[in-house]
Amino acid sequence: MVGERDDITVEAFAWYYGPEGNVAHLAAHDVTVEDVYSVLAGRPLYYRNLPGRRATHVMIGRDQRRRSLFVTLLATAEPGEWLPVTGWRSAVAHRILAQEGRT
Repeated sequence: MVGERDDITVEAFAWYYGPEGNVAHLAAHDVTVEDVYSVLAGRPLYYRNLPGRRATHVMIGRDQRRRSLFVTLLATAEPGEWLPVTGWRSAVAHRILAQEGRT
């Protein structure tokens, strides 16, 4: 699940290409860079991640294919820039979006 709702500013993402990068990790879950930007463009919801997780926050929203995505984020040293650690299509994200009236 997720922690409490949070109000963060996401202006950019940090992408790492290559076999160990976040782009490949997301692709393993059928999520692309474009999908993540699509969620960002659609007024996503932000939450604190559960304690003990690498990523501190979660971004929830729909991509251009209308899939409910759950993307975990970690702040970088650059203000407004976040590292998408991982992401996937999620029933939890779908349920949260429905509860928030974002169908």
